[in-house]
Amino acid sequence: MYTLVYPPEDPCGCGSGRQFGNCCLKAGQITLNPKLLNPPIPKSSYSNKKCILSWTSNCCTKISGDHIVSKAVLRVLTKKKIILSSSGFSREHSLDSSSLKTNRLCRRHNSALSPIDTEAARFFNAFVSIHNSLLTNAPSQKLYFFNGIDIERWMLKTLLMTYYAKLTNITPEHFKLPTYTLKLFEYDLSQPLGLYFPTSMTSSFVTENATSVVILTDGDLVSGVTISLGGLSLTLIISGNDEVFRQLAVNYTYRPKSLLFFKEDEVYVIQAAFPNWQGKDIWISQGDQNAKIPTNF
Repeated sequence: MYTLVYPPEDPCGCGSGRQFGNCCLKAGQITLNPKLLNPPIPKSSYSNKKCILSWTSNCCTKISGDHIVSKAVLRVLTKKKIILSSSGFSREHSLDSSSLKTNRLCRRHNSALSPIDTEAARFFNAFVSIHNSLLTNAPSQKLYFFNGIDIERWMLKTLLMTYYAKLTNITPEHFKLPTYTLKLFEYDLSQPLGLYFPTSMTSSFVTENATSVVILTDGDLVSGVTISLGGLSLTLIISGNDEVFRQLAVNYTYRPKSLLFFKEDEVYVIQAAFPNWQGKDIWISQGDQNAKIPTNF
């Protein structure tokens, strides 16, 4: 059993810049709520037919040209390529390509969803920072934490933008979304739908500085997406049956509590919180796949 010790005077893992003890540490527990994604009040009472969230009747008249993978996340990359794929299809694009934009959100909704873009960028930047710290033995922040719902909703947004941009063979003309999909920015996915993370990674995790988006399907239904960036791979399942979840259970962990990256006695933690769910921890060794897990850090 390990013991996590994180001083209250250290920077808070939420990225606020405040001390941990004066920010998200409440009564000895980390408290971090999901981002609010509704446009500002008052409600516009306008539906922009080109916006995928027009059903909310809270749009504006202007449409926003949005990247399928948000700009904030793309800044994590140094390799200027992205691979978009699905079953039987794969194509590489330059990040500078205008084809990577889609016009399916009004500016009002695009601005409202920007907090999840920021959180996703912070999530992947934390992974890159941890990798570099363990690789060079340079000290840096030890603990990062997120509300897992924010990461799931960012993945949902990326899935929808890729789907509507028609950059793969999974297009609205031939594949449909689950009926509840567009309401998932307001309502949480119920178990066992949601985020899955590989139970084991390579012995030396590497930031590849590249990204890929793979749309998953079940027959003619879009069932999820796998997004890989910087060597970190995340899968979001929005629809599935018992057989799908049995197969996932073999190599994936559902909504993991913490990703603990270590090299000898050095440990760095990315922690995710999900409502009413206490997931498992995943230990990832830098260098030696059979390394002994530290007991105190």
